[in-house]
Amino acid sequence: MNTEIRKTDLPLGIEISQIAYLLLSILGTFGFIYVLLFSDKTNLEVIGTGVMALFYWMLFYGTYKIRNWVVIPVLVVSAIAIIPNLLLILTETPQTLGEFFGKALSILMTMFYLFQIYIFSRSETKKFFKEKGTTLIS
Repeated sequence: MNTEIRKTDLPLGIEISQIAYLLLSILGTFGFIYVLLFSDKTNLEVIGTGVMALFYWMLFYGTYKIRNWVVIPVLVVSAIAIIPNLLLILTETPQTLGEFFGKALSILMTMFYLFQIYIFSRSETKKFFKEKGTTLIS
C-alpha cells in the first residue's frame, strides 16, 4: 500500500496515535536501558519496563502497518491504564517539583488514554483496521 495514499485515508486521530506510540516506544526503550544499566531496581521492575517498551513498539507497528489485531489491545490497555492514573491524579498532592511533573505526566497520559478509547472505539476506525470483533467499548 502506498504511504501517501495510506496517510490521506487514515481515520481521525490515527496519525496522532502513531506518533505518540513511536515516542512512547523510544522513551520506553531508553527507560529500559537506563533501568537495566544504572538503576538499583528489582528484576521485576526491570522486566516490567522492558515489557512496556516492547508493548508500545508492538502497538506502533500495528497502527503503522494497519493490522486488525491492534484495536483490541489499544482499547483494553487504555481502559486499564486510566485507573491508576486517575487514582494518582485524585489522591496525591505533589510536595516536590518531581512529584508535580509526575502528576502532570499522569494527567497527560490519562488524556491520551481517553483519546485512544474515543478514536479506537469509533466504527470508522474499526472499519479501517478491518476489525470485525465486538468490543465492550463501542
